[in-house]
Amino acid sequence: MNKIHICGNLYFRADSMQYILLECGQREKIDIRTKQGTGEVGDYETILGYYGSLSALMKSARGYVIRQEIIDGSVTTLDEILTAINKQDEWLNRFNV
Repeated sequence: MNKIHICGNLYFRADSMQYILLECGQREKIDIRTKQGTGEVGDYETILGYYGSLSALMKSARGYVIRQEIIDGSVTTLDEILTAINKQDEWLNRFNV
């Protein structure tokens, strides 16, 4: 299936019934028996949610982006968080979402 990039490691795809929000990237593979890393890097794809509309998917993606910015430390104050939210809202408004 075709994946469409949103930003960072967030993507989405669609089927005939819904939009699917994905987190995609690379990480170390884990041996199932030993539960230890193998040293080999592999691609992963995690489903973050299913949505009935594109606007609902984009609003949810905004939440993931803001949360990741907090985790990464790129926003550290409430003012910076509000600025990031406003920036995301402006971006969403470009798509009438």
